Amino acid sequence: MRSADGDEGFPGNLDVTVVFTITGNKFSMEYYATTDAPTVVNLTHHVYFNLDDDHSQTIYKHVLCMPSADKFLVVENGGIPVKGEPCDVQGTVFDFTSPKALGDVLSQKDEQLTECKGVDHTFLLPGKDNDMRQLGSLYCASSGRLVIISTTQPGAQVYTGNYLPKENNAVAIETQHYPNSPNRPDFPSTLLRPGEKYYSKTEYEFTVEQA
Repeated sequence: MRSADGDEGFPGNLDVTVVFTITGNKFSMEYYATTDAPTVVNLTHHVYFNLDDDHSQTIYKHVLCMPSADKFLVVENGGIPVKGEPCDVQGTVFDFTSPKALGDVLSQKDEQLTECKGVDHTFLLPGKDNDMRQLGSLYCASSGRLVIISTTQPGAQVYTGNYLPKENNAVAIETQHYPNSPNRPDFPSTLLRPGEKYYSKTEYEFTVEQA
């Protein structure tokens, strides 16, 4: 796919290829991009999960665990990380370093939850650039379905479906670079230059574990 020079205000002709692969119980997405002028690239997806047998149910009983995600980005102005250092998750409602039911989180009173009407925040994943590492897992006890997520990206946006037609009916876990990075020189750069090749990969492994 080509995003032409000036498309949505971005400079350069950006050529993007996305490869979807299914191997056994694993589904992966690989992103490739090149440009003929310096431009900003932060490609992700918006896959929703509801692992219940009955998809009319909320994700309140879904259990999210991200053992290495020890920091998250504080947001304002409708969900933008405008300022401030990444915040330690320890002692906050955003601590998913051990398994936590999403309903238990969404029922808490917290300024950041109020700001986004739920969770809509980026969690930071330590590790070397472009190294594949495990982000975490999402589990539904009623169905036994478990999704294990791995990625080369340095972060993941967790969105609890706060504005879906049926609120909290699904959760999106969007692997990506930090949002607002062009305006945050303290964040890892998302600038792609001519001659460089953008690449990222995210993998979902599906299995069943009976409680």
